[in-house]
Amino acid sequence: MKVQSFGERIVLFILNVIIFGRLERNLDDDDMFFLPHSVKEQAKILWRHGAAVGFYTTKMKGSLCGSGTGACYLLPVFDTVFVRRKHRRQGLGTAMLRDFCATFPDDEALGVSCPISPAMYQVCRQFLFVCPEERGRLWEVKPPGAWGQRINIWLKVQLQPRLPDSHPGNSKEEDVSRHARTSWNDRPRQSAPGDSSKERMCGEELEDTKNDPDHGAEEEDMGLVGQLQGKLARPSP
Repeated sequence: MKVQSFGERIVLFILNVIIFGRLERNLDDDDMFFLPHSVKEQAKILWRHGAAVGFYTTKMKGSLCGSGTGACYLLPVFDTVFVRRKHRRQGLGTAMLRDFCATFPDDEALGVSCPISPAMYQVCRQFLFVCPEERGRLWEVKPPGAWGQRINIWLKVQLQPRLPDSHPGNSKEEDVSRHARTSWNDRPRQSAPGDSSKERMCGEELEDTKNDPDHGAEEEDMGLVGQLQGKLARPSP
């Protein structure tokens, strides 16, 4: 379910700007900073036991790459992702990536926005080991995602079997890193809390994933937008 209600947008904003932007982002490690999400972007919030523990956002195929260009995305792109610190290493990043791929079963190619953090590469590697059928259609992309702007993630994983360690909180699950915002006007950057705004559409609850030791070890700590201290109650309808 896409985020449509005012309450859902508030939850997404809190996760992004307050929890990640102020409480859980490691400023000393030069982490990326996400602007508020645009209402035109699709987003899903990850809930566990009635609390919001993370989210990811998607640049839809055909949507504008930015306000200053007429270029549109040529494929769906997994853009930003975030999991709260105390819920990391539990397979939630992989679960969100799996949900993203399942949302677009008919698309031959799916993107993950560039640059991908080391932590997000660990998530992608673990996911592609478990889901080999997705290896041919998951690409690291720059907007708008033409063939010359794509690198196959599985190929890159094979060429770089040992990826550099990431710092806690720096990842695409966030933007877990990466989840990195790459739309032309939304690139990850260090900015003051008062930067221009964006909203995002929220989403349906993802199924809880089992805590697999190998799985959790592969997934580095990810930092996406916003992390609150304390629980976020699911907004009432």
